[in-house]
Order: sequence, then structure tokens, then C-alpha cells
Amino acid sequence: MAELIQKKLQGEVEKYQQLQKDWSKSMSGQQKLEGQLTENNIVKEELALLDGSYVVCKLLGPVLVRQELGEAQATVGKRLDYITLCQVVACPEVPDSFTWSCSACRAPATHL
Repeated sequence: MAELIQKKLQGEVEKYQQLQKDWSKSMSGQQKLEGQLTENNIVKEELALLDGSYVVCKLLGPVLVRQELGEAQATVGKRLDYITLCQVVACPEVPDSFTWSCSACRAPATHL
């Protein structure tokens, strides 16, 4: 009897640990998106301060390549749209689903 309970408890603990790993991975992804969003917002603000007389370059590997100001602004805008879409689609679900899953895992463990 005790061995059966111990095996069930061990199984529930392993499920809970896997959920924690998944949550950690999801949260690190969300933090990465937030960092990229901040960085791209700063670039957008800096590009907005420029007029057509300035030279804008982008880094491609080890080479700086000249880029039109409008093209740079469009690229940053698209990047911001993509990052925002990723945050809206993926990230809000993470805490809610994790909380629900943790509760579902904890319930059987507490009854043992």
C-alpha cells in the first residue's frame, strides 16, 4: 500500500517538475520578446528624429550596409508588429494555463 502511494506521489511530483520547466521556458521566451520590443521601440524613436540627410546603415554580418531611412523605419515597424503579435498570441495564456495545470497536479498529490 505504501509503495503504491509513493509511486503515485513520485509520478505527480515528476509531472509538476515538468510543468515548472515548461513554465520557465515560456517565461524566458516572454522576457526575450519584451527585451526585443524595448530595443525596437528605442530604434523607432531614434529613426523618427532623423531627416533624409542622414545616412542609415544596418549591420549584415561583419559589414555595414547603407539603407534608406524609409526602409529602415518600415523594417522596424514590421518587427514591432511581429513582436506584439507574438506577445498577444502566446504569452497571456502561459500564466493561466500554468496555474490551472499546477492546480490539477497538486490536487492528486495532496489527497495522497
